[in-house]
Amino acid sequence: MTAPLGWTNPRIDPAERRVLHSPAWLVPVDLLTGGPPAAAPTVVLERRRGSRWERVDRRPVITPSGAVTFPGLGFSANPRTAPATTYRVALALPRYVSLYRRSVDGLTFTAHPYNDTTPPAAVAIRQEVPLAPAVDYPFPARLPVLRGTVTAVDGTPVADTEVRATFADGLPEPRTEETVTDARGAFALPLRWARPGTTVTAKARHTRGPGPLRTGRVDVRVPLDLASPRTIVIT
Repeated sequence: MTAPLGWTNPRIDPAERRVLHSPAWLVPVDLLTGGPPAAAPTVVLERRRGSRWERVDRRPVITPSGAVTFPGLGFSANPRTAPATTYRVALALPRYVSLYRRSVDGLTFTAHPYNDTTPPAAVAIRQEVPLAPAVDYPFPARLPVLRGTVTAVDGTPVADTEVRATFADGLPEPRTEETVTDARGAFALPLRWARPGTTVTAKARHTRGPGPLRTGRVDVRVPLDLASPRTIVIT
C-alpha cells in the first residue's frame, strides 16, 4: 500500500505509534538538466509572528528523492483547538539561484495542527522549486551563455531581477530560458535554443519592492556578442 504524499513511514516509539506528517514537500529542480541539483540545499525556516518573520531552529529532512520536508511540524496535543501556523522557507544552493527570488524572499506554507488520531486539515502538495544556473554554474563547454549585470540608471547593480529570453526560430513551439540576478546584480543565461548567427533579445524585469515595475533589454548576436559580459539597464 502506498502512503499518501505528506506522510512519512510511522516511527515506532516504545510507548506509542506516532504518525509524522510534513506540511511541505519542496523539490528543488535544476532548470538546465531537469533533474535534482548537484548539492543539497541550505534551508532557513521562519515562522510568521504578526507582521514579522522569526527564525525557527529546525532542521529539515531531505528525502532520497531530494525533497525538503519537515516531518512533525504542526504536531499538537490538541489539534482541534490549536491554530494553524504560517511558515516561510528559503533554499540556498551553491551555483544556483532560486527563481522565486524574483518576487519573494521565501516560499510560504501552512502547518495545520494534527496528532496521532486527528489528521491535518490539509495534506501537503508536492511543489517543485525551479533553480536557475548561477554565474559560477559549470555550463557545458559548447553551450552559449549570456553573462552580464542588471543595473539601475545610475549604475547600481539590482539583485533579484528576472532575466529571460524566448526562442521561436526553427522550433515547433516557443521555448524560454530564465534566471534571476544574484546579490551583485550578475546573471548567466543559457541560450540552448539560439541558432548561430541570430540575434537574441534578453529582457530584464524587476518587480521587487514598493516601486513601479522596471524593465530593460539587450540584443545580442549568437555567438559573437557572448564573448564579453553585457549590461542591462532597467528604468
